[in-house]
Amino acid sequence: MKKSFAIALALLLAACNHEETAKAEVGAPAPPIVAIGVHDEVVSLPEHPSRPLVLTFWSATCGMCIQELQEMQRLQAAHPQAVDILAVNIDGVDSKTLQAVATRRELKVPVAADQLGVTAERYRVSGTPTNFLIGRDGKIVAAREGLLEREVLQRWFSGQ
Repeated sequence: MKKSFAIALALLLAACNHEETAKAEVGAPAPPIVAIGVHDEVVSLPEHPSRPLVLTFWSATCGMCIQELQEMQRLQAAHPQAVDILAVNIDGVDSKTLQAVATRRELKVPVAADQLGVTAERYRVSGTPTNFLIGRDGKIVAAREGLLEREVLQRWFSGQ
């Protein structure tokens, strides 16, 4: 109980510290995220990324999301140095539920839960899957709603 309260408080404080944060737009800096990982850790965007990041928003009940995440896993295995992935679940689940879903769906990519909905709001997520490609400079390079076409995924994962 105390641990859950502490995590919720940490997430709430992180959200409040960035109340004035701009919304996600291509060409603009990626807004900070407010999410919790499968081990109850606070997850954030890397400060000095060595590779671009695919930030994907998904739901456990979205079959297209799971299909897309599994395809991303295959592409990352084929191009391990091209991009990093962070899969943010928007179902509002706790870390144990998130870990169970990831295990059941055989997801090996880093996953996090947007328990408060702050990150989805900052990124203007209205449905899943929704994907953002964030460059090494921390700016949003591309944004797409819906299932990414294979050609787009391959381009993102090949570094083009």
